[in-house]
Amino acid sequence: MLHKAALPEDDVEQRIGYSVTTPLRTLLDMADTPLSQEHLNKAVEDALERGLVRRRLLETAPSSPMARQRLNRALAALKHQESGNRWIVTASLRLFEQPPRID
Repeated sequence: MLHKAALPEDDVEQRIGYSVTTPLRTLLDMADTPLSQEHLNKAVEDALERGLVRRRLLETAPSSPMARQRLNRALAALKHQESGNRWIVTASLRLFEQPPRID
C-alpha cells in the first residue's frame, strides 16, 4: 500500500533507505479496503502470532466504522478458532488419560 500523505510518526518505522508503516497501521489500512475478509483475518492472525501487534491495540485503535467492523470480525474469527483449537487439544489429551480402574 502506497501512502502519499503525511503520517504521524507513531505510524511509521524507518528502514535503511525507506520508511514503512507499522504493522498496526498496515492492518488498519487493510481493513479499510476491499481486501477479502478471509485475507484480513489471516493477516491479523499472522501479526498476532508473530508478536507484531497486540490484540488490545487492534481492539482499541481509532479507525473508520468499516475498518472497525472488519477488524472485529477478524478478531472474533480468531477467538472462535482458538476456542475450537482448545477443544481439540482437550479432546486429544483425554485420549491419553488412564481409564478408571474397576475393581
